[in-house]
Amino acid sequence: MSIRVDNQQIHDRHTINIRQTRISHEGFNTAYIGKYHLDGGDYFGCNSFVDAQIGRVLEAVEKYAPHALIIYTSDHGDSLGSHGFISKGPSMYEETTNIPFIVRWPGESPENESSESLVSHIDLVPTVLDYAGLAAPKTLEGKSLLKLFRDKDAAVNNEVFIEYGRYEVDLDGFGGFQPIRCVFDGRYKLVINLLETDELYDLSEDSAEEINLIENKLLKEIRNSLHDRLLEWMNESRDPFRGYHWECRPWRDDARKPSYMYTAMTRQKFPEHGEKIQLDYAHRNGDPGVYPKEH
Repeated sequence: MSIRVDNQQIHDRHTINIRQTRISHEGFNTAYIGKYHLDGGDYFGCNSFVDAQIGRVLEAVEKYAPHALIIYTSDHGDSLGSHGFISKGPSMYEETTNIPFIVRWPGESPENESSESLVSHIDLVPTVLDYAGLAAPKTLEGKSLLKLFRDKDAAVNNEVFIEYGRYEVDLDGFGGFQPIRCVFDGRYKLVINLLETDELYDLSEDSAEEINLIENKLLKEIRNSLHDRLLEWMNESRDPFRGYHWECRPWRDDARKPSYMYTAMTRQKFPEHGEKIQLDYAHRNGDPGVYPKEH
């Protein structure tokens, strides 16, 4: 099931200096990053090694659980110089956010087909629970993808959300605090860079994401609709950084006025069956706030 390539041959055949080479892939730009150097041998050798190890896993599955559901994915992509970035980082470009997602499910998933449906990593746990015949908790985000695995045209998500909020917490402080929230509907991608200029791309016309349409008046309705859905999701998911700053953008002329209470959404999510609701700041200053209804 895997493609094994001799790593030394890759070392001998491929050498990439990203300062001089155009990355020949749709959506990638001519890359020029000062003195940054990408060793093609190391890069392609690493990929072939991973492929070989995945092959070992698949061979074991074939031997011990031939009908098992297999899902292969990755945490993020690699910019490889596109947009002036290397590796990953505080950006929502396709090179880092459009990750591999490959499924094999003998007798259920059609072979050699690809789907344009939108999926997210938060859909993985509900999918595995559904596969195991277990109910997903109400507090769990995401949706089961089993129907999509069976039918590539099945629609599970109307949009997917992406977020970035890294800060230095025993990890790294590269770039400091750069909070970003993003929504993508399969064609238009809206990126809210809280501390910087926002972005809107039409990937059907601009797959390289080079033309920022955030101020385009012809796309105002589409942009604002995506923005509304993003704000709703931040409340639904209880984003810890949610607040009026995400709504009051320079291009949003109908944004609500800033206020301390803003939407008054409680911190607590919907409780599980039999659990009591924990109320935060209940009836403070005569304002009951917004709380989930008990079921």
